[in-house]
Amino acid sequence: MTSFIEINRKDHAQARIVHGTSPELSMGQARMAIQKFGFSTNNISYVQFGDMMSYWDFFPAEDGWGRVPVWGFAEVIESKAQGFSEGQRFFGYWPMGDELIVEPTRIDDRGFTDGSAHRSHLAKAYNWYYNVNMFSRTGDLYDTQQMLLYPLFYTGFMMDDYFFDNNDFGATQVVFSSASSKTAISTAFLCHNRGLHTVGLTSAGNVEFTKSLGMYDEVFSYEEIDKISLAPSNYCDFSGNRHITFEVHERLNENLKYSMMCGGTQFNESVAGIRASDSAKSAQDSSSLDIAKGSLKGPKPEFLFAPTQIAKRTTEWGREGLHDRVDEKWLLFIDNALDWMKLEDFNDEASILKLYDDVYGGKIDPKAGYVCRMGS
Repeated sequence: MTSFIEINRKDHAQARIVHGTSPELSMGQARMAIQKFGFSTNNISYVQFGDMMSYWDFFPAEDGWGRVPVWGFAEVIESKAQGFSEGQRFFGYWPMGDELIVEPTRIDDRGFTDGSAHRSHLAKAYNWYYNVNMFSRTGDLYDTQQMLLYPLFYTGFMMDDYFFDNNDFGATQVVFSSASSKTAISTAFLCHNRGLHTVGLTSAGNVEFTKSLGMYDEVFSYEEIDKISLAPSNYCDFSGNRHITFEVHERLNENLKYSMMCGGTQFNESVAGIRASDSAKSAQDSSSLDIAKGSLKGPKPEFLFAPTQIAKRTTEWGREGLHDRVDEKWLLFIDNALDWMKLEDFNDEASILKLYDDVYGGKIDPKAGYVCRMGS
């Protein structure tokens, strides 16, 4: 018997638990038991951009429904794949459920690629699974940090690297909305360590927490956007709130050098259509503030699809070279993560379903790290 949480692709507030019979394996396949995974607003971004960015294609479900991608750990419990043994553990991209059947290819000491036919057109970065033996640190605590923060940090690394790769577009300051979100924290940590002036924007109730992180040189509430210094700036929008985007662009105007869409934590105000890709133009929402029609001051927001930068750097540095660069910064980042993150466990499908409802509804504690186990 298998269990999954699925989301209505037309109404993301509607989630359900589905049960089914685990299918027989074909030659070349392996069955992975998903042991635990992390959950955060990042996963809601996968939901929000599910159709546009093909996130629903990774783990197919019944028509009209989608299985939310999550990051976590799984163990091989049955294998008909050569060179793939029961008991091996891997970290990677799983459905919000308790098992996944994979077709391992490119197997080596570092991990494997899921070569399932339905994933062949998808971003390679999401099809790769890490053998846990390759990690610099091991143990339950490190596992928890890895699944809660590593995917978000990796995304943050690619965002910071994209700026660096483009000479920061001439900016000396980076402004972050939803500055208390974990991906924003990761990106700010990296920008700050490179000597850029970092400015965090957050709700009034999260200002003190965000200041305490030490990643931001300045922190303002959304009511204080007019306090942002008029220095040459880049904007990282983690909120997806069109009103905040409008105000930041109004404030910085010609001082804004680049505007990056990074996610959507304030889901009811998503601006998912703004220059995400040429194919997404039909999804542009021009009903509010005429952002898509050109009234927005400064550069148009652009969506950064992290796997594109990952592919570029993999070509330039090699897979191991990229991993080593990320790992060096990652170990610095997690040394203080437990100073501000508190862990919360969800050990059954009903509580995880409620967690989805709460996070989607904006009931988020920025200090919390949500650890989920569907099979317990």
